[in-house]
Amino acid sequence: MSYVVPLYIWFSRVDLLNTWWALMLASPIFTATFAVWAMHGFYIDMPKAYEELADLFNIRGKMTRIIMPLSRPALLSVFLVSLIFAWHLLVYPLILASTPYNFSFPPVGAQTVTIYALTAIEQSIIRWGLLAAMALVAALPVMVLALAFLYMVSKGGYSLGLKFL
Repeated sequence: MSYVVPLYIWFSRVDLLNTWWALMLASPIFTATFAVWAMHGFYIDMPKAYEELADLFNIRGKMTRIIMPLSRPALLSVFLVSLIFAWHLLVYPLILASTPYNFSFPPVGAQTVTIYALTAIEQSIIRWGLLAAMALVAALPVMVLALAFLYMVSKGGYSLGLKFL
């Protein structure tokens, strides 16, 4: 939440409010802190045997033959969680893109699925059918990606490094 006010001021100065560019630039700012924290924990917990094995290679060989293959499951996990965070953001789109998308050219306005779901709730009426449909539309892409990545992430871990030893 502490990022919202500076982002709003900066996007208003560069005339990016109510655009998709504002949302695309704000999402990585929100998820980068989690990604750095998660990957830092992964690299700190990496066994010392892999570091000793990596000493046989130059820096490019260390990255391409040891570190990146071992990091693949962690990178996929961080990507998936960051995507879920960014997909279900409510506050950033509510503040940075307040006008609805009007399907014009050039595009004016930006409205995400979570913001559109809020239109189903009015002062005294809740349109449950529209709200349920929007919840399904919001959750379905994330569920499909999670199921697609499930096999790749569960297969990973440090056991991938055994082929180097």
